[in-house]
Amino acid sequence: MVRGTAEHTSQAPNAIVSGKRPPVTNSSATRRAGPASLGNAAAADAGLGPARSIAASVRTSARIVPVSRDACWLLRLWPSPPTPTPWPPRGCRRRAFPASHTRSCAPMRGDGRADEASIRADSPQVLVPQYGRGHDPHHRRHRLTRHSQSGAPVPRGRLVRTVTEAKTAIDEFGPGCRITPQLLPRARVYGRLGGGGRCAGQVVCGPEHGQLVASEMLGQGGRGRQDGLVVGELYVTQSVEAASEWYLAMAIDRESCSPTIAISKKGGRDIDVIARDHPPTLFAFPFQLSRGLTAEVLSSIASELSLSSRERRHLERILQAMHGIFSRRDATLLEINPLVRTADERFLCVDTNFTFDGAAAGRQAELSALRDGSQEVADELEAERHGLVYVKMDGNIGTVVNGAGLAMATNDAVGFCGGASANFLDAGGKATEETMQKAFAIVTRDPTVRAILVNIYGGITRCDMIAASILGASRQMDMRVPMVVRLQGTNAERGLKMLEAADLGLHVESDFGRAAQLVVELANATVVDGEK
Repeated sequence: MVRGTAEHTSQAPNAIVSGKRPPVTNSSATRRAGPASLGNAAAADAGLGPARSIAASVRTSARIVPVSRDACWLLRLWPSPPTPTPWPPRGCRRRAFPASHTRSCAPMRGDGRADEASIRADSPQVLVPQYGRGHDPHHRRHRLTRHSQSGAPVPRGRLVRTVTEAKTAIDEFGPGCRITPQLLPRARVYGRLGGGGRCAGQVVCGPEHGQLVASEMLGQGGRGRQDGLVVGELYVTQSVEAASEWYLAMAIDRESCSPTIAISKKGGRDIDVIARDHPPTLFAFPFQLSRGLTAEVLSSIASELSLSSRERRHLERILQAMHGIFSRRDATLLEINPLVRTADERFLCVDTNFTFDGAAAGRQAELSALRDGSQEVADELEAERHGLVYVKMDGNIGTVVNGAGLAMATNDAVGFCGGASANFLDAGGKATEETMQKAFAIVTRDPTVRAILVNIYGGITRCDMIAASILGASRQMDMRVPMVVRLQGTNAERGLKMLEAADLGLHVESDFGRAAQLVVELANATVVDGEK
């Protein structure tokens, strides 16, 4: 028998997450900065507004979006609106973007070829990000070639693949250079590589020390969701004497419906903590997409940050380079952290994240062609081939949902009830029985999953087709963990009768909140084979 309630009426799900958005004022010291909403960003023109800073009341829990959670700390800090975002003011144009492609970068560099001369920091440079998809199913690793000139000053660097090449680079750059493993960002955020390896970036004091660090990094893998992806390349950069570390980003602000510059004089690894605990230190400056960085925008930045003439000149050069990349590459996020300020009031771009609009993949063929499947999660690639949006996460509750919005709400509900999702999976409105069976196969074979929540609202998708998919999956694989099923909408009663007749021992719950609570309880109580 199917266990659970027998009510299957079309009712609105319970409110799982409550709370209001933080108040917004016009004060340049308190008005918060709005980063890009990657799932539904608005790229449009808007009037120049005052400098803004993230308010202390901004929620710090991670947003669950159909893209990598660690693309940018701004996305993790920014809460989803409890109500639809209002239409932009007159003169703004809004268009919905699909999930975007986040690119984690090695320090901005030349084409990265180890046998080529390094590029001087005071000459026009090439932005060469090492790409990894964040918040999105398209995970890529690539380099831009020399013709993609950005004009941004960067430290000299060299890409190496062996310990011998690393020693040569260290001899060239001298003591104090930094070695960074070229692993995608969601592996780097843990701070250490799997197997006890060195942390993501390591400063070395000499050739012998550098060889030791390089030998430990090469062949190691990342922790968590990218366990098993191996470091095959390192990036060695010259020593940089930093007087201070700043933070600089260009993103799409969904509130002002315009691109926005976010900047802080306090950058580095703890920028999210700094922004949370000291919100007045982070400012944002919106600008019109059609007009670009006008003199008014640049003057506002210089005035707000109290820049000297030399600082302003060097920072404006970087901002203009960023704007060129942002506009030409259909970017939704370009983040430099840290932006190092030297003692002589110059700036160097040491590390960066880059995100471009997934809908522009055809136009940005150069970026799309540089995809490296060897650095991607195999299940995510397989899901993409079947038209599924799947992102592996670190929890133990698998989810199968149709629709990105409902999937985000489902993961939020699981977290609200004390659990943690093992994945984000959006089957979409055009799912077929074949793709749904593939979705169940991907989720059930994840060894970390202790329970599964199937949350379907049958608008375009028929609930009886979902039921048939569950039955098909159960015949092909071992349903080793409990499954909670919530079906609402088209043919929901027919689908539930199919599941009841099959007597699979499923838990059926029509209420959204109770379904989330039940799957958390089942996950906590489940012991799989091989565990005590």
